[in-house]
Amino acid sequence: MKDGFIKVATARPDVRVADCAYNLNVCLDCAAEADRSGVKLLVYPELCLTGYTCGDLFLQDILPCEASEALRQFAAATAGYDMVTVIGLPVAHAGKLYNCAAVLPGRADTGTGTQDASAELCRVLRSTAVYPRAGRQPDL
Repeated sequence: MKDGFIKVATARPDVRVADCAYNLNVCLDCAAEADRSGVKLLVYPELCLTGYTCGDLFLQDILPCEASEALRQFAAATAGYDMVTVIGLPVAHAGKLYNCAAVLPGRADTGTGTQDASAELCRVLRSTAVYPRAGRQPDL
């Protein structure tokens, strides 16, 4: 943080429709570049792990499952970054499909590095988050 400000960036990965593996890699490239640039908050477009125009493919079980796995891999690969990341994906829950944004704290919660701004941002996001069922945070 410099003079009370943090560096914020948006990512614009060139994704492929319904290709979660490819989209994961281009999203990871964006995250690595942002981390090298000192970004503290990186925001991706909605549904960027699947592509937005999947149409009926969203109704197939495989696409939300692949997106969820891509999110797990993305979280693991970016866990060491001193940056909060917001990334979009479809989430199937209780027979419904939701257009969601996952907020990943990077190492903001670990107590290491220069994470003051990231830790504060995570605290604010958690306190204002809306979950499908009141009081319950989704498991990743």
